[in-house]
Amino acid sequence: MLKVQVSLMKRKLYVYKENKLLRSYSIAIGKEISPTPVGNYKVLKKYRLDKLDHSKRCIEFFKDYGIAGTLDEENLGKAVSAGDIVMNSKDIVEFHNLIRVGTQLEIEY
Repeated sequence: MLKVQVSLMKRKLYVYKENKLLRSYSIAIGKEISPTPVGNYKVLKKYRLDKLDHSKRCIEFFKDYGIAGTLDEENLGKAVSAGDIVMNSKDIVEFHNLIRVGTQLEIEY
């Protein structure tokens, strides 16, 4: 079973399988005025935002918060979003294919 851990301080998302690191991704996080929520969650939904563009995917984990892709890779490693976790477009496709609805997601500072 997979587990996802997000370090807001390091701006990294880690995927573990049976407690072994499987993947590591650089991310952007929420701004100070709209922070990414900290806590333990589960993946609620997975969907494509645009059926024609396979890189536009979203993974919802809490209310209106999710993990999404961006083409603006200069923002990775920064606090720039409205609270969402943001990955580059290539990584979001791989991550979206790895995880399932119900996957545990731990977000910590």
